[in-house]
Amino acid sequence: MHSSTRTGVFLLAVFWLVAQLEAGTIPGRWEKVDALSKGTAVQISLNSGEKLGCILKGVKSDSLTVIDGEGTERSLPKSAITSIEGVEKHSDRMWDGALIGGAIGAVAGGAAGYMTEEGRAGYSAALFGGIGAGIGLAVDAAVKSNQVYYKAPK
Repeated sequence: MHSSTRTGVFLLAVFWLVAQLEAGTIPGRWEKVDALSKGTAVQISLNSGEKLGCILKGVKSDSLTVIDGEGTERSLPKSAITSIEGVEKHSDRMWDGALIGGAIGAVAGGAAGYMTEEGRAGYSAALFGGIGAGIGLAVDAAVKSNQVYYKAPK
């Protein structure tokens, strides 16, 4: 296999892996909202661009009833909502960052090792996998974000 072909295969593998590992809320899915308890503090973004800090009062399949920051009860149709996020920052389990970093490092290292004439794919995969796991663990420990409960489909 020529060097340019190996490089193309390597880049394709890395881009595919990163695309597969991108996680989050599935657009249009309402199940996480259905599971929220009454009294949960949420931030709602509307199609109009307005952002509301609210307390959840009730959930239906096509709407949400909330108490806004001024104490007014509002009914919001699902079609008007762009996103619903939790208000409190949280950090997720740190091991998933280590797994993702390790997987990306192992694929990148294995592909890079495969491209060398010595064929050190296993050694490179282990080395880069360990480095990637450490970086993923550090990043995951440092990043805290709001829980996203709903995203409207684009």
